[in-house]
Amino acid sequence: MNTLEKLLSRLGNENTNFEVKLNDNVYQCHKIPFGQLLNIDENHDTDTELGAFERNQEVIYECCPLFEHALGAVDHHGDPFKIVGKLLQPMEVYAFYGEILNQYVNQQTKDVDTVKKP
Repeated sequence: MNTLEKLLSRLGNENTNFEVKLNDNVYQCHKIPFGQLLNIDENHDTDTELGAFERNQEVIYECCPLFEHALGAVDHHGDPFKIVGKLLQPMEVYAFYGEILNQYVNQQTKDVDTVKKP
């Protein structure tokens, strides 16, 4: 199989669903397009703790539909993604975000390993 065929075979073969285990809870999530992840990052001043925390909340909100569903059950005003900060402790937000990023890093590692194989 030539390089183009290998690249094209990856399209649609990537598993986009994953679970995040946090304390005693398991959250069903899905990967958002990498470009969307970058846009979220660009929309927040991640040089500040507040900006980085808001970015983390938005990424979690976009990847885990549970938080969108929670909007109707919780009195919440303002940016929808900030519901995440109401329902999770700050350290849980950081851990959750880290688990989401691992989904992208792990895929890139697999892609690099595939390229390295003869």
